[in-house]
Amino acid sequence: MTQFTLVTPETADEIAKPILTQLKGKFGMLPNFFGALGIDGMSLDAFLALQAKLENSKFSKRDQELLALAVANYNGCHYCVSAHTFTAKRMAGMSEEECLEAQHGRAADAREQLIIDIALGVLKNRGNLDDALVERAKAAGFTEADIVQLTLFTALNSFTNWLNNIVDPKLDFPEVPLV
Repeated sequence: MTQFTLVTPETADEIAKPILTQLKGKFGMLPNFFGALGIDGMSLDAFLALQAKLENSKFSKRDQELLALAVANYNGCHYCVSAHTFTAKRMAGMSEEECLEAQHGRAADAREQLIIDIALGVLKNRGNLDDALVERAKAAGFTEADIVQLTLFTALNSFTNWLNNIVDPKLDFPEVPLV
């Protein structure tokens, strides 16, 4: 595998330097993902801007972590499965079992299962969602806007998965295996 060199606030380009410095202060260390994404400051800046916009989503942190775990496992991203298991437990109050179930593409709650099904349907079918799934989602109260937003979350998570699969940063979260 080709080796990429993670950047730091000292080695990053002019766009990434202040952003990475701020992230290092926020977390008390610089997660390796940001050292990977910071290889290109414009990509780092755009990613964080989009992520900030999505903070106003109607989908809760729990919803987002369920989706992220299912997508990361589907995309084979060991780093993201480990990172999202950590954040799902700490920031969304999810249990170890719920995290593992999400990796398997399963949730106990019907609404949460639909979120996972939509995300995995987008990936498996390259965006061609099955009509029955769309109708099931609408019958459960999901709007077309909700489906668009879940597609965006799926794409954003896939981007981070693919980047981490390319760069292969060292895990700096407790290791969680892919299933």
